[in-house]
Amino acid sequence: MNMKTNFVSYLLLVSLFTVQSCWQSSNKKPNSTGNEVSATNVANVDEEKAIQFLKEFYTSYILESDKPDAYCKTFLNIRNKNLTKNLIKTLDELDLDYDPIIQGQDCDKSWLNTLDVNSEAGQKNIFNVCFVVSDNQWECIKLSVVNDNGNYLIDDILNDINLHNDNGSVKQQSNRLNLDDLNMTTWSNECYSDSAINYVYFNVAGASFTFPLHFGMRTTLKQVGDTVIKVYFSYPFILRIPIPDNMQDCRDYAENILIAKIEPIGDKLKFTWYGFYNTKTGKRVHTKNPFDANQKTVILEKCNR
Repeated sequence: MNMKTNFVSYLLLVSLFTVQSCWQSSNKKPNSTGNEVSATNVANVDEEKAIQFLKEFYTSYILESDKPDAYCKTFLNIRNKNLTKNLIKTLDELDLDYDPIIQGQDCDKSWLNTLDVNSEAGQKNIFNVCFVVSDNQWECIKLSVVNDNGNYLIDDILNDINLHNDNGSVKQQSNRLNLDDLNMTTWSNECYSDSAINYVYFNVAGASFTFPLHFGMRTTLKQVGDTVIKVYFSYPFILRIPIPDNMQDCRDYAENILIAKIEPIGDKLKFTWYGFYNTKTGKRVHTKNPFDANQKTVILEKCNR
């Protein structure tokens, strides 16, 4: 790797960590700035104006987030100016390791090439903001918008898994989760399938994921509080499963950037997949959930094997 490539990779990583640190720096204490809406004024939301507001907001937000030298004050000012005070307070109280506004950890201004905003059928103040993030995969954020005396603001992120359950209700506190309780257990979303299953096996060193038709990988785990386990890639892959041709660049996958998250849901586990982070390209790769390519989040149950 030459010096120019090293420098480009460095800038891309700086960009990622700057956005994460800017976002997490806002979580240290509830933010006293931002706009407050005394009552959700849905009746006065004009669809055309709301769509224009969201396009302008996401354009400025993504452009600022993508800068290698993203300035935290500017970055947070854009957020605080366009979210209601209630939403800012809710997000600041959550210990999130991603940016809920873009539903990810890293950002790319090329997303703006596919930026699309449309209203939710039958919902006057609900809008979907969508863009292609990688591998022709669309990311869509469902937002509630209010009109505060002509000032349009984002009031809620309706499809964020840390704010709402799948049925849209406000999320309640998760059950407790401890790494020691997972030791020497196997979990899958298809425990009782007759064919070879996708599964994860936990041990004292971390967790081994086996996807027989795709790949197998080792990971390290980090417990955050008593409700979240962060998952990190650990090179090399499990060699009993041949590495696919499209993963031969696995040496470039970061081992210190989150690839997945595990949370307890009753006696099951919620597994959220983000994908590997390629340090050379500065992009997320293989962002489709290996347990189920059609779902970003899957529910795993304990298997008797």
